[in-house]
Amino acid sequence: MLDREIATYQMEKRYIHKQGHIVWVLLSVSLVRDAEGAPLNFISQIQDITERKCAQEAVRENGWMLLESQRVARVGSYRLDITSGGWTSTAVLDEIFGITDPGFRKDIEGWLSLVHPDEREQMSAYLKDEVLGRRQDFDREYRIQRLSDHEERWVHGLGELVADTGGRLVGMIGTLQDVTERKRAEAERGQVEQMLRHSQKLEGIGRLAGGVAHDFNNVLGVITGFGEMAKRQLPPDHPVQDRLDEMLKASGRAADLTRQMLAFSRKQVMHPRALDLNGVIEGSQKMLGRLIGADVELVLRLAPHLGTVLADPTQIGQVLMNLAVNARDAMPQGGRLAFETVNVELDEEYVRRHVVGRVGSYVMLAVSDTGVGMDQETRSHIFEPFFTTKAEGKGMGLGMATVYGIVKQSDGFIWVYSEPGYGATFRIYLPRLDTPQEHEVARPEAGEAPRGTETVLVVEDQEALREVAQEILEQQGYRVLVAGHGGSALELARRYEGPIHLLLTDVVMPGMNGRELAELLAGERSGMRTLFMSGYTGGSLSDRGLLVKGVSLIEKPFNPDALARAVRQALEGR
Repeated sequence: MLDREIATYQMEKRYIHKQGHIVWVLLSVSLVRDAEGAPLNFISQIQDITERKCAQEAVRENGWMLLESQRVARVGSYRLDITSGGWTSTAVLDEIFGITDPGFRKDIEGWLSLVHPDEREQMSAYLKDEVLGRRQDFDREYRIQRLSDHEERWVHGLGELVADTGGRLVGMIGTLQDVTERKRAEAERGQVEQMLRHSQKLEGIGRLAGGVAHDFNNVLGVITGFGEMAKRQLPPDHPVQDRLDEMLKASGRAADLTRQMLAFSRKQVMHPRALDLNGVIEGSQKMLGRLIGADVELVLRLAPHLGTVLADPTQIGQVLMNLAVNARDAMPQGGRLAFETVNVELDEEYVRRHVVGRVGSYVMLAVSDTGVGMDQETRSHIFEPFFTTKAEGKGMGLGMATVYGIVKQSDGFIWVYSEPGYGATFRIYLPRLDTPQEHEVARPEAGEAPRGTETVLVVEDQEALREVAQEILEQQGYRVLVAGHGGSALELARRYEGPIHLLLTDVVMPGMNGRELAELLAGERSGMRTLFMSGYTGGSLSDRGLLVKGVSLIEKPFNPDALARAVRQALEGR
Protein backbone atom coordinates (compact mmCIF):
# COMPACT_ATOMS: atom_id res chain seq x y z
CA MET A 1 0.00 0.00 0.00
CA LEU A 2 1.40 3.35 -0.96
CA ASP A 3 1.86 6.26 1.46
CA ARG A 4 -0.40 9.11 0.35
CA GLU A 5 -0.35 12.87 1.00
CA ILE A 6 -3.76 14.58 0.84
CA ALA A 7 -4.05 18.37 0.24
CA THR A 8 -7.54 19.89 0.64
CA TYR A 9 -8.85 23.11 -0.91
CA GLN A 10 -12.19 24.77 -0.03
CA MET A 11 -14.34 27.39 -1.65
CA GLU A 12 -17.90 28.71 -1.33
CA LYS A 13 -19.93 28.72 -4.51
CA ARG A 14 -23.44 29.50 -5.61
CA TYR A 15 -25.45 27.12 -7.78
CA ILE A 16 -28.86 27.37 -9.31
CA HIS A 17 -31.06 24.58 -8.01
CA LYS A 18 -33.09 22.64 -10.52
CA GLN A 19 -36.19 24.21 -8.98
CA GLY A 20 -34.82 27.66 -9.85
CA HIS A 21 -33.62 29.03 -6.50
CA ILE A 22 -30.01 29.73 -5.53
CA VAL A 23 -28.17 27.49 -3.10
CA TRP A 24 -24.83 28.08 -1.40
CA VAL A 25 -22.39 25.18 -1.09
CA LEU A 26 -19.04 24.61 0.50
CA LEU A 27 -16.94 22.75 -2.07
CA SER A 28 -14.03 20.80 -0.62
CA VAL A 29 -11.54 19.25 -3.08
CA SER A 30 -8.70 17.07 -1.91
CA LEU A 31 -5.75 16.06 -4.14
CA VAL A 32 -4.30 12.69 -3.29
CA ARG A 33 -0.55 12.11 -4.03
CA ASP A 34 1.61 9.10 -3.67
CA ALA A 35 4.75 8.89 -1.55
CA GLU A 36 6.76 10.44 -4.33
CA GLY A 37 4.31 13.32 -4.67
CA ALA A 38 2.72 12.29 -7.89
CA PRO A 39 -1.01 13.05 -8.15
CA LEU A 40 -3.21 10.01 -7.87
CA ASN A 41 -6.80 11.31 -7.72
CA PHE A 42 -9.23 13.90 -6.39
CA ILE A 43 -11.74 13.52 -3.59
CA SER A 44 -14.60 16.07 -3.66
CA GLN A 45 -17.22 16.88 -1.04
CA ILE A 46 -20.16 19.28 -1.38
CA GLN A 47 -21.95 20.68 1.69
CA ASP A 48 -25.17 22.81 1.52
CA ILE A 49 -24.45 25.97 3.55
CA THR A 50 -27.43 28.02 2.34
CA GLU A 51 -28.92 28.47 5.81
CA ARG A 52 -25.61 29.57 7.27
CA LYS A 53 -25.03 32.06 4.46
CA CYS A 54 -28.54 33.47 4.87
CA ALA A 55 -27.94 33.86 8.59
CA GLN A 56 -24.65 35.65 7.94
CA GLU A 57 -26.33 37.91 5.39
CA ALA A 58 -29.09 38.69 7.86
CA VAL A 59 -26.48 39.63 10.47
CA ARG A 60 -24.69 41.88 8.00
CA GLU A 61 -28.02 43.43 6.91
CA ASN A 62 -29.05 44.01 10.51
CA GLY A 63 -25.66 45.51 11.28
CA TRP A 64 -25.94 47.83 8.29
CA MET A 65 -29.47 48.82 9.25
CA LEU A 66 -28.34 49.47 12.81
CA LEU A 67 -25.49 51.70 11.65
CA GLU A 68 -27.76 53.54 9.21
CA SER A 69 -30.48 54.03 11.79
CA GLN A 70 -27.90 55.42 14.22
CA ARG A 71 -26.66 57.78 11.53
CA VAL A 72 -30.16 59.01 10.68
CA ALA A 73 -31.17 59.36 14.34
CA ARG A 74 -27.83 60.94 15.22
CA VAL A 75 -27.27 58.21 17.81
CA GLY A 76 -23.83 56.74 18.43
CA SER A 77 -22.86 53.93 20.78
CA TYR A 78 -19.85 53.33 23.02
CA ARG A 79 -18.30 50.88 25.47
CA LEU A 80 -16.33 52.10 28.48
CA ASP A 81 -13.73 49.95 30.22
CA ILE A 82 -13.90 51.15 33.82
CA THR A 83 -10.66 49.45 34.81
CA SER A 84 -8.52 51.26 32.22
CA GLY A 85 -10.80 54.28 31.65
CA GLY A 86 -10.64 53.74 27.89
CA TRP A 87 -13.63 53.63 25.58
CA THR A 88 -14.45 52.53 22.10
CA SER A 89 -17.14 54.12 19.92
CA THR A 90 -18.99 53.89 16.64
CA ALA A 91 -18.37 56.19 13.69
CA VAL A 92 -21.62 58.08 14.38
CA LEU A 93 -20.56 58.88 17.95
CA ASP A 94 -17.17 60.07 16.69
CA GLU A 95 -18.94 62.29 14.15
CA ILE A 96 -21.16 63.80 16.87
CA PHE A 97 -18.09 64.63 18.95
CA GLY A 98 -16.22 65.85 15.87
CA ILE A 99 -13.40 63.34 16.42
CA THR A 100 -11.43 63.17 13.18
CA ASP A 101 -7.94 62.70 14.62
CA PRO A 102 -7.15 58.96 14.95
CA GLY A 103 -4.68 59.88 17.67
CA PHE A 104 -7.33 61.38 19.95
CA ARG A 105 -7.06 59.78 23.38
CA LYS A 106 -10.32 57.97 24.07
CA ASP A 107 -10.42 57.86 27.84
CA ILE A 108 -12.41 59.63 30.56
CA GLU A 109 -10.16 62.69 30.47
CA GLY A 110 -10.54 62.86 26.70
CA TRP A 111 -14.34 62.71 27.06
CA LEU A 112 -14.31 65.49 29.65
CA SER A 113 -12.26 67.65 27.30
CA LEU A 114 -15.19 67.51 24.85
CA VAL A 115 -17.77 68.54 27.47
CA HIS A 116 -18.62 72.27 27.43
CA PRO A 117 -16.34 74.15 29.89
CA ASP A 118 -19.34 75.48 31.81
CA GLU A 119 -20.53 71.92 32.53
CA ARG A 120 -17.23 70.03 32.70
CA GLU A 121 -16.85 70.07 36.47
CA GLN A 122 -20.49 69.14 37.00
CA MET A 123 -20.30 66.20 34.57
CA SER A 124 -17.07 64.91 36.16
CA ALA A 125 -18.73 64.90 39.57
CA TYR A 126 -21.85 63.24 38.15
CA LEU A 127 -19.85 60.37 36.62
CA LYS A 128 -17.73 59.88 39.72
CA ASP A 129 -20.33 60.28 42.47
CA GLU A 130 -23.68 59.34 40.98
CA VAL A 131 -22.87 56.81 38.27
CA LEU A 132 -19.78 54.99 39.58
CA GLY A 133 -20.21 55.86 43.25
CA ARG A 134 -23.90 55.03 43.65
CA ARG A 135 -24.06 52.66 40.69
CA GLN A 136 -26.75 54.62 38.91
CA ASP A 137 -27.28 54.36 35.17
CA PHE A 138 -25.92 57.31 33.17
CA ASP A 139 -28.78 59.54 31.96
CA ARG A 140 -27.94 63.17 31.34
CA GLU A 141 -28.38 65.92 28.74
CA TYR A 142 -25.34 68.18 28.48
CA ARG A 143 -23.49 70.47 26.11
CA ILE A 144 -20.34 69.59 24.22
CA GLN A 145 -17.84 71.44 22.06
CA ARG A 146 -17.03 69.46 18.96
CA LEU A 147 -13.34 68.72 18.58
CA SER A 148 -13.20 69.50 14.85
CA ASP A 149 -14.91 72.90 14.73
CA HIS A 150 -15.64 73.81 18.43
CA GLU A 151 -19.36 74.07 17.60
CA GLU A 152 -21.58 73.93 20.67
CA ARG A 153 -24.08 71.04 20.58
CA TRP A 154 -26.52 69.39 22.97
CA VAL A 155 -26.33 65.62 23.52
CA HIS A 156 -28.26 63.07 25.57
CA GLY A 157 -26.05 60.35 27.01
CA LEU A 158 -27.37 56.99 28.25
CA GLY A 159 -25.27 54.27 29.86
CA GLU A 160 -25.82 50.95 31.65
CA LEU A 161 -23.20 49.62 34.05
CA VAL A 162 -21.69 46.13 33.56
CA ALA A 163 -20.41 44.03 36.46
CA ASP A 164 -18.44 40.76 36.51
CA THR A 165 -19.61 37.57 38.22
CA GLY A 166 -18.22 38.87 41.50
CA GLY A 167 -20.25 42.07 41.33
CA ARG A 168 -17.26 44.30 40.54
CA LEU A 169 -17.94 47.08 38.01
CA VAL A 170 -15.96 46.46 34.87
CA GLY A 171 -17.62 48.60 32.23
CA MET A 172 -20.50 50.60 30.86
CA ILE A 173 -22.26 50.42 27.51
CA GLY A 174 -24.50 53.11 26.18
CA THR A 175 -25.57 55.53 23.51
CA LEU A 176 -25.14 59.21 22.78
CA GLN A 177 -27.72 61.16 20.78
CA ASP A 178 -27.39 64.63 19.28
CA VAL A 179 -30.50 66.54 20.55
CA THR A 180 -29.44 70.04 19.52
CA GLU A 181 -32.38 70.67 17.20
CA ARG A 182 -34.88 69.56 19.84
CA LYS A 183 -33.29 71.79 22.47
CA ARG A 184 -33.35 74.73 20.08
CA ALA A 185 -37.00 74.06 19.25
CA GLU A 186 -37.84 73.88 22.97
CA ALA A 187 -36.02 77.15 23.61
CA GLU A 188 -37.78 78.78 20.68
CA ARG A 189 -41.16 77.47 21.82
CA GLY A 190 -40.49 78.77 25.33
CA GLN A 191 -39.55 82.17 23.94
CA VAL A 192 -42.69 82.26 21.80
CA GLU A 193 -44.86 81.32 24.79
CA GLN A 194 -43.18 84.01 26.90
CA MET A 195 -43.79 86.62 24.21
CA LEU A 196 -47.40 85.54 23.91
CA ARG A 197 -47.91 85.82 27.68
CA HIS A 198 -46.27 89.25 27.64
CA SER A 199 -48.51 90.39 24.80
CA GLN A 200 -51.60 89.16 26.66
CA LYS A 201 -50.39 90.94 29.79
CA LEU A 202 -50.06 94.23 27.91
CA GLU A 203 -53.52 93.73 26.43
CA GLY A 204 -54.97 93.30 29.92
CA ILE A 205 -53.15 96.34 31.25
CA GLY A 206 -54.33 98.28 28.21
CA ARG A 207 -57.97 97.45 28.87
CA LEU A 208 -57.59 98.56 32.50
CA ALA A 209 -55.77 101.76 31.55
CA GLY A 210 -58.34 102.56 28.86
CA GLY A 211 -61.23 102.11 31.28
CA VAL A 212 -59.59 104.28 33.94
CA ALA A 213 -58.72 106.98 31.39
CA HIS A 214 -62.25 106.97 29.97
CA ASP A 215 -63.81 107.52 33.41
CA PHE A 216 -61.17 110.12 34.28
CA ASN A 217 -61.94 111.98 31.06
CA ASN A 218 -65.54 112.33 32.13
CA VAL A 219 -64.41 113.90 35.40
CA LEU A 220 -62.00 116.23 33.57
CA GLY A 221 -64.80 117.23 31.21
CA VAL A 222 -66.82 118.49 34.14
CA ILE A 223 -63.84 120.36 35.65
CA THR A 224 -62.83 121.92 32.33
CA GLY A 225 -66.39 122.80 31.30
CA PHE A 226 -67.44 124.47 34.50
CA GLY A 227 -64.02 126.10 34.89
CA GLU A 228 -64.20 127.73 31.44
CA MET A 229 -67.75 128.92 32.06
CA ALA A 230 -66.78 130.33 35.47
CA LYS A 231 -63.96 132.33 33.83
CA ARG A 232 -66.42 133.83 31.35
CA GLN A 233 -68.89 134.82 34.06
CA LEU A 234 -66.28 136.65 36.15
CA PRO A 235 -64.72 140.03 35.31
CA PRO A 236 -61.25 139.70 33.73
CA ASP A 237 -59.61 141.41 36.74
CA HIS A 238 -61.31 139.23 39.32
CA PRO A 239 -58.75 137.67 41.73
CA VAL A 240 -60.26 134.19 41.19
CA GLN A 241 -59.27 134.31 37.49
CA ASP A 242 -55.67 133.38 38.27
CA ARG A 243 -56.77 130.42 40.34
CA LEU A 244 -59.13 129.28 37.60
CA ASP A 245 -56.24 129.53 35.10
CA GLU A 246 -54.09 127.29 37.28
CA MET A 247 -56.96 124.84 37.71
CA LEU A 248 -57.48 124.66 33.95
CA LYS A 249 -53.74 124.22 33.36
CA ALA A 250 -53.71 121.33 35.82
CA SER A 251 -56.74 119.76 34.15
CA GLY A 252 -54.96 120.18 30.80
CA ARG A 253 -51.93 118.30 32.12
CA ALA A 254 -54.23 115.61 33.48
CA ALA A 255 -55.91 115.41 30.07
CA ASP A 256 -52.49 114.88 28.49
CA LEU A 257 -51.89 111.95 30.84
CA THR A 258 -55.24 110.39 29.98
CA ARG A 259 -54.45 110.80 26.28
CA GLN A 260 -51.20 108.90 26.84
CA MET A 261 -53.06 106.16 28.68
CA LEU A 262 -55.64 106.04 25.89
CA ALA A 263 -52.81 105.84 23.36
CA PHE A 264 -51.39 102.83 25.18
CA SER A 265 -54.82 101.17 25.28
CA ARG A 266 -55.38 102.06 21.58
CA LYS A 267 -58.42 104.20 22.31
CA GLN A 268 -57.00 107.60 21.40
CA VAL A 269 -58.61 109.73 18.70
CA MET A 270 -56.68 109.34 15.45
CA HIS A 271 -56.60 111.33 12.22
CA PRO A 272 -54.77 108.92 9.90
CA ARG A 273 -53.62 109.69 6.37
CA ALA A 274 -51.08 108.38 3.91
CA LEU A 275 -47.65 109.29 5.29
CA ASP A 276 -44.08 109.28 4.10
CA LEU A 277 -42.08 108.43 7.24
CA ASN A 278 -38.95 109.92 5.73
CA GLY A 279 -40.70 113.26 5.44
CA VAL A 280 -41.96 113.12 9.02
CA ILE A 281 -38.47 112.28 10.33
CA GLU A 282 -36.76 114.98 8.26
CA GLY A 283 -39.39 117.49 9.36
CA SER A 284 -38.71 116.58 12.99
CA GLN A 285 -34.91 116.66 12.69
CA LYS A 286 -34.40 120.07 14.30
CA MET A 287 -36.80 119.29 17.14
CA LEU A 288 -35.07 115.95 17.74
CA GLY A 289 -31.67 117.64 17.76
CA ARG A 290 -32.77 120.11 20.43
CA LEU A 291 -34.33 117.30 22.43
CA ILE A 292 -31.26 115.04 22.64
CA GLY A 293 -28.68 117.79 23.15
CA ALA A 294 -25.34 118.62 21.59
CA ASP A 295 -23.47 115.65 23.10
CA VAL A 296 -25.60 113.11 21.21
CA GLU A 297 -24.97 112.70 17.47
CA LEU A 298 -28.14 112.38 15.41
CA VAL A 299 -27.80 110.08 12.37
CA LEU A 300 -30.46 109.58 9.69
CA ARG A 301 -30.32 106.59 7.34
CA LEU A 302 -33.48 106.95 5.29
CA ALA A 303 -34.17 104.52 2.45
CA PRO A 304 -35.02 106.01 -0.96
CA HIS A 305 -38.38 105.10 -2.50
CA LEU A 306 -39.84 104.34 0.92
CA GLY A 307 -43.43 103.08 0.90
CA THR A 308 -46.26 105.03 2.50
CA VAL A 309 -48.10 104.08 5.68
CA LEU A 310 -51.52 104.95 7.07
CA ALA A 311 -50.97 106.82 10.34
CA ASP A 312 -51.65 110.02 12.25
CA PRO A 313 -48.71 112.39 11.62
CA THR A 314 -49.09 114.02 15.05
CA GLN A 315 -48.95 110.66 16.77
CA ILE A 316 -45.96 109.51 14.71
CA GLY A 317 -44.22 112.72 15.78
CA GLN A 318 -45.00 111.79 19.37
CA VAL A 319 -43.45 108.34 18.80
CA LEU A 320 -40.25 109.91 17.47
CA MET A 321 -40.07 112.32 20.39
CA ASN A 322 -40.65 109.67 23.06
CA LEU A 323 -38.07 107.33 21.55
CA ALA A 324 -35.56 110.17 21.36
CA VAL A 325 -36.14 111.12 25.00
CA ASN A 326 -35.78 107.48 26.05
CA ALA A 327 -32.49 107.21 24.11
CA ARG A 328 -31.17 110.49 25.52
CA ASP A 329 -31.79 109.31 29.08
CA ALA A 330 -29.92 106.08 28.29
CA MET A 331 -26.84 108.09 27.15
CA PRO A 332 -26.00 110.44 30.07
CA GLN A 333 -22.41 110.77 28.79
CA GLY A 334 -23.45 111.34 25.17
CA GLY A 335 -23.46 108.96 22.25
CA ARG A 336 -25.17 108.38 18.92
CA LEU A 337 -28.86 108.14 18.04
CA ALA A 338 -29.77 106.73 14.64
CA PHE A 339 -33.10 106.73 12.78
CA GLU A 340 -33.28 104.25 9.91
CA THR A 341 -36.08 103.40 7.50
CA VAL A 342 -36.42 100.54 5.03
CA ASN A 343 -39.08 98.59 3.13
CA VAL A 344 -39.35 95.01 4.38
CA GLU A 345 -41.28 91.84 3.62
CA LEU A 346 -42.18 89.68 6.61
CA ASP A 347 -42.58 85.97 5.96
CA GLU A 348 -44.31 83.24 7.94
CA GLU A 349 -41.09 82.24 9.69
CA TYR A 350 -40.57 85.73 11.15
CA VAL A 351 -44.20 86.03 12.25
CA ARG A 352 -44.08 82.57 13.85
CA ARG A 353 -40.89 83.32 15.75
CA HIS A 354 -41.98 86.74 17.02
CA VAL A 355 -45.72 86.12 17.56
CA VAL A 356 -46.46 89.57 16.20
CA GLY A 357 -47.79 91.11 13.04
CA ARG A 358 -48.93 89.41 9.87
CA VAL A 359 -47.22 88.22 6.74
CA GLY A 360 -46.93 91.08 4.27
CA SER A 361 -45.25 94.34 3.24
CA TYR A 362 -44.12 96.82 5.89
CA VAL A 363 -42.18 100.00 6.38
CA MET A 364 -39.67 99.49 9.17
CA LEU A 365 -38.42 102.34 11.36
CA ALA A 366 -35.43 101.45 13.53
CA VAL A 367 -34.32 103.79 16.33
CA SER A 368 -30.93 102.78 17.78
CA ASP A 369 -28.83 104.30 20.55
CA THR A 370 -25.41 103.58 22.05
CA GLY A 371 -26.64 103.85 25.63
CA VAL A 372 -26.48 101.66 28.69
CA GLY A 373 -28.85 99.03 27.30
CA MET A 374 -31.38 96.92 29.18
CA ASP A 375 -31.46 93.52 30.79
CA GLN A 376 -34.21 90.99 30.12
CA GLU A 377 -36.23 92.00 33.19
CA THR A 378 -36.34 95.64 32.12
CA ARG A 379 -37.21 94.72 28.52
CA SER A 380 -40.17 92.67 29.75
CA HIS A 381 -41.72 95.74 31.43
CA ILE A 382 -40.64 98.63 29.22
CA PHE A 383 -44.00 99.10 27.48
CA GLU A 384 -46.09 98.90 30.65
CA PRO A 385 -47.67 102.19 31.79
CA PHE A 386 -46.02 103.81 34.83
CA PHE A 387 -42.96 101.56 34.61
CA THR A 388 -39.78 103.62 34.71
CA THR A 389 -36.12 103.14 35.59
CA LYS A 390 -35.69 106.84 36.32
CA ALA A 391 -35.35 108.31 39.78
CA GLU A 392 -38.53 109.27 41.61
CA GLY A 393 -40.01 112.44 40.23
CA LYS A 394 -38.03 112.22 36.97
CA GLY A 395 -40.65 110.51 34.83
CA MET A 396 -44.18 109.15 34.80
CA GLY A 397 -43.37 105.99 32.86
CA LEU A 398 -45.90 106.70 30.11
CA GLY A 399 -43.56 107.56 27.24
CA MET A 400 -42.86 104.04 25.99
CA ALA A 401 -46.39 102.90 26.81
CA THR A 402 -47.62 105.69 24.54
CA VAL A 403 -45.28 104.55 21.76
CA TYR A 404 -46.58 101.00 22.08
CA GLY A 405 -50.22 102.10 21.96
CA ILE A 406 -49.78 104.40 18.96
CA VAL A 407 -47.95 101.71 16.98
CA LYS A 408 -50.58 99.09 17.80
CA GLN A 409 -53.43 101.48 17.00
CA SER A 410 -51.76 102.13 13.65
CA ASP A 411 -52.03 98.37 12.99
CA GLY A 412 -48.29 97.92 13.43
CA PHE A 413 -46.03 96.31 16.02
CA ILE A 414 -42.82 97.14 17.84
CA TRP A 415 -39.85 94.98 18.80
CA VAL A 416 -36.94 95.89 21.09
CA TYR A 417 -33.41 94.47 21.01
CA SER A 418 -31.08 95.34 23.87
CA GLU A 419 -28.38 93.99 26.17
CA PRO A 420 -26.66 95.73 29.12
CA GLY A 421 -23.79 97.82 27.83
CA TYR A 422 -24.76 97.46 24.15
CA GLY A 423 -27.43 100.11 23.67
CA ALA A 424 -30.94 99.46 22.39
CA THR A 425 -32.74 99.24 19.06
CA PHE A 426 -36.49 99.72 18.70
CA ARG A 427 -37.90 98.37 15.45
CA ILE A 428 -41.34 99.62 14.45
CA TYR A 429 -43.20 97.88 11.62
CA LEU A 430 -46.13 99.70 9.97
CA PRO A 431 -48.15 98.11 7.14
CA ARG A 432 -47.13 99.46 3.74
CA LEU A 433 -49.91 100.84 1.57
CA ASP A 434 -50.35 99.44 -1.90
CA THR A 435 -52.20 102.56 -3.04
CA PRO A 436 -51.75 105.95 -1.34
CA GLN A 437 -54.89 106.99 0.54
CA GLU A 438 -55.97 110.49 1.41
CA HIS A 439 -57.88 111.35 4.55
CA GLU A 440 -59.36 114.73 5.31
CA VAL A 441 -58.61 115.83 8.84
CA ALA A 442 -60.82 118.35 10.62
CA ARG A 443 -58.82 121.26 12.05
CA PRO A 444 -59.89 123.59 14.87
CA GLU A 445 -61.30 126.90 13.67
CA ALA A 446 -60.00 130.18 15.04
CA GLY A 447 -62.11 133.05 16.28
CA GLU A 448 -65.22 133.27 18.43
CA ALA A 449 -67.15 130.08 19.11
CA PRO A 450 -70.11 129.78 16.71
CA ARG A 451 -73.67 130.10 17.96
CA GLY A 452 -76.99 128.61 16.87
CA THR A 453 -80.70 128.34 17.55
CA GLU A 454 -81.35 124.70 16.63
CA THR A 455 -82.61 122.00 18.97
CA VAL A 456 -80.02 119.54 20.29
CA LEU A 457 -80.81 116.29 22.14
CA VAL A 458 -77.97 115.56 24.59
CA VAL A 459 -77.69 111.94 25.80
CA GLU A 460 -75.03 111.28 28.46
CA ASP A 461 -75.16 108.82 31.37
CA GLN A 462 -72.80 110.94 33.51
CA GLU A 463 -75.03 113.56 35.15
CA ALA A 464 -72.35 116.20 35.76
CA LEU A 465 -71.03 115.96 32.20
CA ARG A 466 -74.59 116.12 30.87
CA GLU A 467 -75.13 119.35 32.79
CA VAL A 468 -71.90 120.82 31.43
CA ALA A 469 -72.87 120.08 27.81
CA GLN A 470 -76.38 121.50 28.39
CA GLU A 471 -75.11 124.72 29.88
CA ILE A 472 -72.46 125.25 27.19
CA LEU A 473 -74.98 124.80 24.38
CA GLU A 474 -77.67 126.91 26.02
CA GLN A 475 -75.17 129.74 26.43
CA GLN A 476 -74.52 129.48 22.69
CA GLY A 477 -78.22 129.94 21.94
CA TYR A 478 -79.32 126.34 21.32
CA ARG A 479 -82.49 124.73 22.65
CA VAL A 480 -81.31 121.67 24.60
CA LEU A 481 -83.14 118.46 25.50
CA VAL A 482 -81.35 116.08 27.87
CA ALA A 483 -81.58 112.36 28.63
CA GLY A 484 -79.53 110.03 30.83
CA HIS A 485 -79.66 106.91 28.64
CA GLY A 486 -80.88 105.57 25.32
CA GLY A 487 -84.32 104.46 26.47
CA SER A 488 -85.27 107.82 28.01
CA ALA A 489 -83.87 109.61 24.92
CA LEU A 490 -86.18 107.59 22.65
CA GLU A 491 -89.16 108.31 24.84
CA LEU A 492 -88.32 112.03 24.99
CA ALA A 493 -87.83 112.27 21.22
CA ARG A 494 -91.18 110.60 20.56
CA ARG A 495 -93.00 112.95 22.92
CA TYR A 496 -91.32 116.10 21.65
CA GLU A 497 -93.39 117.64 18.85
CA GLY A 498 -90.84 120.08 17.50
CA PRO A 499 -87.86 119.30 15.24
CA ILE A 500 -84.68 117.84 16.68
CA HIS A 501 -81.80 119.01 14.53
CA LEU A 502 -78.91 117.22 16.23
CA LEU A 503 -78.39 114.17 18.45
CA LEU A 504 -75.31 114.66 20.68
CA THR A 505 -74.76 111.29 22.35
CA ASP A 506 -72.14 109.41 24.27
CA VAL A 507 -71.02 106.25 22.47
CA VAL A 508 -70.56 103.75 25.28
CA MET A 509 -73.55 103.74 27.64
CA PRO A 510 -75.26 101.05 29.74
CA GLY A 511 -78.06 99.31 27.91
CA MET A 512 -78.49 100.91 24.50
CA ASN A 513 -75.27 102.35 23.06
CA GLY A 514 -75.03 105.57 21.07
CA ARG A 515 -74.85 103.87 17.68
CA GLU A 516 -78.05 101.90 18.31
CA LEU A 517 -79.84 105.02 19.56
CA ALA A 518 -78.77 107.02 16.50
CA GLU A 519 -80.01 104.32 14.13
CA LEU A 520 -83.40 104.12 15.82
CA LEU A 521 -83.91 107.89 15.85
CA ALA A 522 -82.71 108.25 12.24
CA GLY A 523 -85.64 106.09 11.14
CA GLU A 524 -88.10 108.28 13.02
CA ARG A 525 -86.63 111.72 12.44
CA SER A 526 -85.29 112.17 8.94
CA GLY A 527 -82.81 114.98 8.54
CA MET A 528 -81.57 114.78 12.14
CA ARG A 529 -77.78 114.78 12.31
CA THR A 530 -75.63 112.95 14.86
CA LEU A 531 -72.50 113.91 16.76
CA PHE A 532 -70.88 111.28 18.93
CA MET A 533 -68.77 112.14 21.99
CA SER A 534 -66.44 109.69 23.69
CA GLY A 535 -63.15 109.19 25.44
CA TYR A 536 -62.91 105.97 23.39
CA THR A 537 -62.26 105.82 19.70
CA GLY A 538 -59.89 104.24 17.19
CA GLY A 539 -59.59 100.50 17.50
CA SER A 540 -62.16 100.02 20.30
CA LEU A 541 -65.03 101.86 18.58
CA SER A 542 -64.16 100.30 15.22
CA ASP A 543 -64.36 96.87 16.83
CA ARG A 544 -67.81 97.81 18.14
CA GLY A 545 -68.89 98.93 14.68
CA LEU A 546 -69.18 102.61 15.64
CA LEU A 547 -66.47 104.22 13.52
CA VAL A 548 -68.08 104.25 10.07
CA LYS A 549 -67.90 106.68 7.22
CA GLY A 550 -69.87 109.89 7.86
CA VAL A 551 -69.79 109.65 11.66
CA SER A 552 -68.76 112.84 13.51
CA LEU A 553 -66.93 112.50 16.81
CA ILE A 554 -65.69 114.87 19.52
CA GLU A 555 -63.10 113.68 21.98
CA LYS A 556 -63.56 113.93 25.74
CA PRO A 557 -62.63 115.97 27.65
CA PHE A 558 -63.65 119.04 25.59
CA ASN A 559 -63.81 122.73 26.36
CA PRO A 560 -66.82 124.97 25.55
CA ASP A 561 -65.34 126.36 22.33
CA ALA A 562 -64.47 122.88 21.00
CA LEU A 563 -67.98 121.61 21.69
CA ALA A 564 -69.62 124.68 20.13
CA ARG A 565 -67.55 124.29 16.95
CA ALA A 566 -68.12 120.51 16.72
CA VAL A 567 -71.90 121.02 17.08
CA ARG A 568 -71.92 123.73 14.44
CA GLN A 569 -69.89 121.61 12.01
CA ALA A 570 -72.16 118.61 12.55
CA LEU A 571 -75.29 120.70 11.98
CA GLU A 572 -73.85 122.07 8.75
CA GLY A 573 -72.73 118.63 7.59
CA ARG A 574 -69.02 119.52 7.64
